[in-house]
Amino acid sequence: EALEPPVGWLSVAAGEAATTLQFGDATPIGGNRYARLAGRDDLAVIPSTLFDAANQTPEAFRDRQLVRFDAFSADGLTVTTPGGAFSVAREGATWRLATPLADLADRTEVTTMLNTLAGMRIERFVNDAPQPEEVPTWGLDQAKAEVELVRYSVLPPRLMIFFGEPL
Repeated sequence: EALEPPVGWLSVAAGEAATTLQFGDATPIGGNRYARLAGRDDLAVIPSTLFDAANQTPEAFRDRQLVRFDAFSADGLTVTTPGGAFSVAREGATWRLATPLADLADRTEVTTMLNTLAGMRIERFVNDAPQPEEVPTWGLDQAKAEVELVRYSVLPPRLMIFFGEPL
């Protein structure tokens, strides 16, 4: 039979109720797939799109946004590199350089940097639970850049991002 054994299944739970859809082999024509609800005998033919969408590695479902924030929620930003450091802080509607000198900051440049940071996407997940001895592998023992984002109206109010060696 086209569903013995199933080639996959999709379970959906809502409150106390759960339903499992079992996927079978592809049909000979039409880009469809055999399916049935678990516990039932009747066989159905469904489009393969649901199976194809669900038949992914967990990696496909991970959020690739590095950090979620709105640039307008930022109150401060500090960037540290081996070449030096600078920090900016919001004062009302303006941005001011705080270090290495106190001066008015270019609002467009600060906004561009914040939008760039907010738009950064994860290219590849390397290791979800690195051990302390692995940190030098990625150059994070001596980070190439550190970015501290300050957002007083959001928790956590401070967020640190460390950039290591290029892969």
